[in-house]
Amino acid sequence: ASKAAIGGDNDFKIDLTYPDGVEGTSEFHLSCSDEDMNDLLEDCLKPQGNGKDNNPDLINDFLFGGMTGDNGQFICPEVPQPSSTAFPTEDTACNFVPQQEAESCDDLKDVTELTMIWNGPDGVNVTTP
Repeated sequence: ASKAAIGGDNDFKIDLTYPDGVEGTSEFHLSCSDEDMNDLLEDCLKPQGNGKDNNPDLINDFLFGGMTGDNGQFICPEVPQPSSTAFPTEDTACNFVPQQEAESCDDLKDVTELTMIWNGPDGVNVTTP
């Protein structure tokens, strides 16, 4: 899982370059108005990256893993959390039961951070514009 901090704009973009040279962009709308990220439990592990408007030209290779806001956080139960600040390796078993601080997206207002899980191929270079 990776986390991306968001600035003042509600849309956050990530540029992707695949090993074969193909380039694309993923976009995430950081508010409860994105219908694919506003029902915290129902939207866990739902494909993300095509923006609020489900733009087919954007890369949708991430899975929703949770969000954090001014009033708390919600991490999907299926999202493994590292036991330290180091990125987990295949040898690391992560057992984590998140303490949920919100029951709905509206409880988090304003959303400041998303947790996404990469669900695409290995070897992709990820940058922020």
